[in-house]
Amino acid sequence: MCQTWQQNLAVFDGERVVDGGSVYVCAASGTTAASGAGPRGIGTGGVITDGSAYLEYVGQNTVTSDPNTPIAMWAPSGRETAGEIIVVGGRIPGNLEYGVVAGGTAASTGTGPTGTGAFIVDGSATLTYFGVYQPSPYAQSAPILTYSKTQPLRVWWSASANRVPAVAATQIWIKGQGSGYAVNDTITLSTGTGTNASLKVTSVSSGAITGVAMTSGGAYTALPYMVPTPQGSTSGSGKGATFYLVFPEPAWCHINNGYLIGGSGSGTNFSSLANMSTGAGATATSRHISFQFQTDDPAPTFEYYNGTSNMQLLYDDGGGWTAYNQTNFPVIANSFTFYTFTFPGGRKWRKFRVETQFDNSGASIPYIGLDALSVPQTLIDNDTITCAAISDSLFEGSPVGPFSCGFHFAGFLGYLMDWNVVDLSKGGTGFDTNAKTYNTYGQRVSAALAYNPNIVLIFGSTNDIGYPAGTTTTNVQAMLTAIRAGGFAGPIIVWGVESVSAKALTQEGYLLSAVRGWKDPLNNTYTVPFSNATLPPIVGSYNNNPTPGGLPISSVNNFTTYINQIDGVHPIELAVVLEAMYARNYMLQNVLPLVH
Repeated sequence: MCQTWQQNLAVFDGERVVDGGSVYVCAASGTTAASGAGPRGIGTGGVITDGSAYLEYVGQNTVTSDPNTPIAMWAPSGRETAGEIIVVGGRIPGNLEYGVVAGGTAASTGTGPTGTGAFIVDGSATLTYFGVYQPSPYAQSAPILTYSKTQPLRVWWSASANRVPAVAATQIWIKGQGSGYAVNDTITLSTGTGTNASLKVTSVSSGAITGVAMTSGGAYTALPYMVPTPQGSTSGSGKGATFYLVFPEPAWCHINNGYLIGGSGSGTNFSSLANMSTGAGATATSRHISFQFQTDDPAPTFEYYNGTSNMQLLYDDGGGWTAYNQTNFPVIANSFTFYTFTFPGGRKWRKFRVETQFDNSGASIPYIGLDALSVPQTLIDNDTITCAAISDSLFEGSPVGPFSCGFHFAGFLGYLMDWNVVDLSKGGTGFDTNAKTYNTYGQRVSAALAYNPNIVLIFGSTNDIGYPAGTTTTNVQAMLTAIRAGGFAGPIIVWGVESVSAKALTQEGYLLSAVRGWKDPLNNTYTVPFSNATLPPIVGSYNNNPTPGGLPISSVNNFTTYINQIDGVHPIELAVVLEAMYARNYMLQNVLPLVH
């Protein structure tokens, strides 16, 4: 959602707030201040305390009007409702626009407000200046959103659609290791409709399963409704093991940065997604996954149930991907909600993509409802490079940022480079650091190569700070060797370590020296220095570079200007954009011309 700032306003993680000329994203849910004129600037460390909420500056507000935003023409004694936009003199380019901070009745005389500040009194209403009216270049094709709690009459498509007569699982991941198992035990799974998958235990540790081989992918007419899927029977005495089954993606849509891993609930509402090939005992994540399709239906409906986070819809009506209303649309928890996007202009082929946020613990492909004349078709960007990225929480995201859908490193880099970035990242890990139950970078090589990538991208980690140079060198070079031994012949690009302290620069030195000292048999490995890099400036009055009037710069580096003050490690959302822009520009100038 996107709201106009006002006092005592409830805001939630990932939600955007517009205050005059600035846009903020909510970093921690709460209620805005009960007094004052709203947030200003970017705040110390990028985070602004606003009542019980935390906000982060993400950029200037450019008023490119979308017909989905309530816009009213100013009129004497007119009713002005909090959250709507008031335009003075009609929708004519150059006319002034205001957001209604506190509802009321406009002044009874005059031609409307003319000020450009925050908290402009207009009769009994309070306004804040938004800028000049500028019609959206896609205004004629932008959809109108309606949603309801009643299921409209549609033909419904799900992840189980078009499975004739049945589908087999293609991979199996261990979730719960269980106890009492022995090598060569056979296990048949449960909760599927049709024939369930079976497997053989290949390795154990004190009776806990550490390795399996799938003996049959089953024949499922409906995906298993329990995720992870439990054991149904076994030839031995083991119990408690659970598994993720990976299925082929539906025939009508394409999954980016993830796998289809089964049904959820009754198995007919929607299907679960995950985006990590896990090791024994690890948990599959479901963050920053998207799916896309195309259809000629002018009013497709998206059905969600029990969503735990916002999702973002992007559509392409012929002018490139456009985020609906430049923000997220809400998923209302613990109930079915049906969202219909009605496009002007009638029937034509349009592309759709739905993205999930970082903290979505239940990413899924929802039901898609179309009219009886329409069908969805899969949408695969055949000309797009696939990049498998292995990183830590800076790519995966964290509870303190980044927040909005599509604004994590992998997603934004994908937009900038026109790459499909498959994100195999996990917080707390590195070349040297295991994060207790989760794999190191090197242990994710086989998962990365399973995507058949064109490029492998590895990002240095602050989690490795404190390990000696020799340890880093050994693990880095062993990982690079494993990538080539796995048959990958494409370019390997290694980024340095994000600047959060002087120690980050030291760790980056260990990392880049290890890469440069490794003898690539194909001479197709490259490095991108990251610590102490000069970021692109913010467009507008704020600037991160040491120029007159710019922001204060750390004595160590300028990345720290954009590290949030909540934990002092993770970047704010604005930093993700700037750092990805830096990496893109560096790679275009210094790396990609050398790639073969």
